[in-house]
Amino acid sequence: MSEDKEAEEEKLSDGADHKSDPKNEMKPSGQEPASVAAMRKFLEQRTLVLLFLLALVVLTVIPFRIHMYDFAAQDDARRHVAKVVSDREWSDIVVLDEPFTNFDHNHGWHVVLGVFHKLGLDKDGLLTFSSIGLFLAFALTGLFVYRREPDAWMVAMLASALLTFCPRWMQARPFILAAAFFIILLHLWRQPDQRLRTKVVISTVLFALATWIHGSWYLYA
Repeated sequence: MSEDKEAEEEKLSDGADHKSDPKNEMKPSGQEPASVAAMRKFLEQRTLVLLFLLALVVLTVIPFRIHMYDFAAQDDARRHVAKVVSDREWSDIVVLDEPFTNFDHNHGWHVVLGVFHKLGLDKDGLLTFSSIGLFLAFALTGLFVYRREPDAWMVAMLASALLTFCPRWMQARPFILAAAFFIILLHLWRQPDQRLRTKVVISTVLFALATWIHGSWYLYA
């Protein structure tokens, strides 16, 4: 009898140890295993990278593809190039009211074009550089700022092309740089963990560049 009782107690103790073992506990219903969760996270990260690279390629190819059809920017782009190539006063290039003939409203942009002109770009090269370069500055700025949502940025660009005057982004006007700076500002001031001093310094630099390049300080008032 005593031996049977001891054997029964050993079975009961083994069963209790088996139940208390964490490895043998049942997982709550609906909770996926750690390996599945890790695989899901890995796939999401790789998908995000692929979407970003795809958007980068598409946005980079667009302006070059447009220029393959002999596209040439009109109006303002031509006067900016003429200003740099001819090095004349505004009154010799376009008809302007007197207040605008006394100063260069886009001095910074003309300095940038002047640098590339000295490097060997002629008037056609400057026009192409302005058109492609400014489009990429705007499109890629938005893509890198919203790099965690590249598909959303592509949809925004598509909506802009369908609902607004699409060629505006290819017209090589320096306001496009101001628009790129504005995207950075919107993203910057949405970051709660960013120090206020840093935000103010970066904003001041962007305001100064926008004013120097496009003369559009009043747009930020």
